[in-house]
This record gives sequence, structure tokens and C-alpha cells, in this order.
Amino acid sequence: MALFRRRYTAPGAAPGTLSEGPAGAVVQVICHSFDLETWQRSEPTAVADVVALRDPKKTLWIEVQGLGDGSWVQELGAALGIHPLAVSDMHNVGQRPKVDPYDNGIFVVLRHLIARRDEPLEWQQVSMFLGGDFVLSVQEGPSEVLRPIEQRISEGRQLIRSNGPDYLLSCLIDAVVDAYFPILETWGVHLEWLEDQVLEGHHEGLLEQLYRTRRNLATLHRAALPMRSALDRMTQDDTLGFTSLTRLHLRDAADHANQVVDVDSSYRDLSTSLIDVHLSILGQRTNESMRLLTVIATVFILLTFFVGLYGMNFDTSQPWNMPELHSPYGYPLFLLFCFVVASTLMYVFYRLGWLGRHRGPN
Repeated sequence: MALFRRRYTAPGAAPGTLSEGPAGAVVQVICHSFDLETWQRSEPTAVADVVALRDPKKTLWIEVQGLGDGSWVQELGAALGIHPLAVSDMHNVGQRPKVDPYDNGIFVVLRHLIARRDEPLEWQQVSMFLGGDFVLSVQEGPSEVLRPIEQRISEGRQLIRSNGPDYLLSCLIDAVVDAYFPILETWGVHLEWLEDQVLEGHHEGLLEQLYRTRRNLATLHRAALPMRSALDRMTQDDTLGFTSLTRLHLRDAADHANQVVDVDSSYRDLSTSLIDVHLSILGQRTNESMRLLTVIATVFILLTFFVGLYGMNFDTSQPWNMPELHSPYGYPLFLLFCFVVASTLMYVFYRLGWLGRHRGPN
């Protein structure tokens, strides 16, 4: 996945301008209109059908999956009275997780992470706008992250059916935040496996896996850290007008976001440590190989000297010019001498701990 991904307009474009999206892309709209006693689910095909569902006595959740070319979101935003800057941030994905208050509502941007086996971690933008009697959620693409909230509504849970749109917003935020925990659990198990591989000395493709894990954790960090800041602001800003119940549940979601950031930070530290340990083990093995080669070279340097010395063309008729060459035992004695020299050097290196794992006398 690209290090930086954002759908943006041309430099100098007016604020609130929507970037060009893919033509013909599918946009699915699901509406839930409910109160304590009733619940209606529909899939309108026109913006007018969505507006007709508004009822001051009921909560309306408008769920949009997919962005298309932006026309649907733009028309829907205009019909609901959403500020053009908020509408452009919904469509121009890649926004930093944040919370922006407007005169007629509150705009929230979060990131939903998608983990697939043996693939880089990906994210999708989830935008939410809280109006007087509705909540609009816009997801970059098809996703099941908000499906538990629909299930709670359809089952008639009293808490979510009777506490208005601001409580619904807190439930949607909590669902996105809680979706981080399964990913963290998966990466925790993966890091434990990588740790065992490093300590057991397995090195085939291990550095690449460690680096990919470190990069995925960095992607998670870039999504979770600003999300924590946004949720902290929502719990501390009294001007946002949340009820005490909603603020209580937002505080719980903020606590979950803090846990996500803390666990991710510890995972990133562990992955960095594993990379350092892995490189240290590789360096140690290289040093051991170089030490063995040094021992072999040292032994053979002396043997090469002796062999080269006896390979010189001395006049053997002179009494001091290698008289041992005329001895019938000269060759075996020379070989025995070379063996003794090599054995002595090997024993010295062994005592020094350069061969095997000898630690010397206790």
C-alpha cells in the first residue's frame, strides 16, 4: 500500500470542491428510521426518498457505502444542510481522523483498518455527520464494520433505540474503534511467532517479514493516534452538546482508543527490537565464520612457511645446507613436525574459545 494515499483536488481549487471519482462506481444507501417502538429499513435510490424519511420524533441513520463520482454524497449533503467542507472531506478520502463542529452538526472522520493474510494492512475512511435528527455515515467502500450496530437496532435494543442520534453516533464510533482489537490480537500472535523464529536462529526470509510487520504497525499507528486525539476532544469539549450518557460511552470509546495506541506502541518497539536482535545474530554468525577462517589461515601460514623453506634449492653437499634431507626418516619427521605444529595451534585456539564452546576450567 502507498505510504501516502489521498484523493485531492487540483492545487488552487476552491474550498469544498470534490475531486473526480471513478465514473459508474456503485453507491449503496441503506436507511434505518427507528424509535423505541418501530424500526424501518429501506434502500432508497434517490436523495428525495432519503429526505422523506426524516421525522423529528425518530432517529434516522443514513448509511452510504461507496463514493462513486461524488454526486450522490454532494446531493445528499446539500439536501441535509451539511456544510460543503464536510461534504468534500467525505468524498476526498485520506483525511486525518478528526472531529469538526459545525453550526448544524458535528463531523467525525475515522479510519477502518482491513487486514488480509500475507498482504499489507489497508484502511478505509469512515465519515460521520451528526445532525439534529439523523446520523450520516459514509464509508469509502463496502464493509461490515458497522453491521453490529444495525443488528442491535433490528433486535430492538432499548438503549440504542431510545437515546437519539448522538448516542447512535457514539455506538458507530465505538464499533470502528473496537474493530482494531482483532487486528492487534492477530499481530500479537504473529510477533510472538517471529520472536521464536529469531531466537531459534531461523533466517530464511525473516528480515522481510519483520520489516513488513513493522510497516503494518506504522500504518496502524497513523490511524490510531489522531483517532485518540479526536475522541479525547469529544469527551472534553462541553460545547459539542452531547448528553451525559453519550459522553459516558464516548469516554469508553476513547479509553479503547488509548489501549489501541498503547498496544501498537509496544508492538512497534518489539518489532524494532526483533530486527536489531536478528541483525545482531547475523553479525555474530558472520564473525564466527570469519574467526574460523582466521584460525585455518593462521595454521596454514606456518605450514606454508615450512613447506616453502624446504622447497628451496639449497646445495645439499654442504654440511649446513639441510643435511636432514639425506636422512631416511627426513620426510616422515617433517610431516610429524608439521602435524605437531598444527595440533598445537589448534589446541591453543580451542583453549582461547575460538573453536567450539570451550569455557576453560571452572
